[in-house]
Amino acid sequence: MAKGRVLIVDDHELDRRLSSLDLEAAGYMVSEAGNVEEALQRMERMTFDCIVLDIVMPGIDGLTFLHNLRQVPKLEGVPVVMLTAQDDIEQELKAMAGGAVSYIVKPSHRDILVQTVTSVLQKAKGSHPSEG
Repeated sequence: MAKGRVLIVDDHELDRRLSSLDLEAAGYMVSEAGNVEEALQRMERMTFDCIVLDIVMPGIDGLTFLHNLRQVPKLEGVPVVMLTAQDDIEQELKAMAGGAVSYIVKPSHRDILVQTVTSVLQKAKGSHPSEG
């Protein structure tokens, strides 16, 4: 049985795939999206316990997507972990002010993402159950 459902939204396929493999190895059910539009399509079909989100993406960027998520009642409580190459305190502050629960600068050690998602979901346990 999976520990939880995680959606990874990142336009870099290799980064997205590596993050998926790490989380799957830790027991999570993972879906991937290369942009916000794909993420929204997946979110229409499935409920996620956590979203791992890049900031810089084509079209709608991660910070705008985060802001939009917080405006939707059924999605406002889904924890969002920012995983980005943006090593910029202003971006981090914007993400945290926008509702992100964590901010990881990549590249990072593979265990950091798994430990962060695990911690986030343990804190949120029971407040956002997965649905089919």
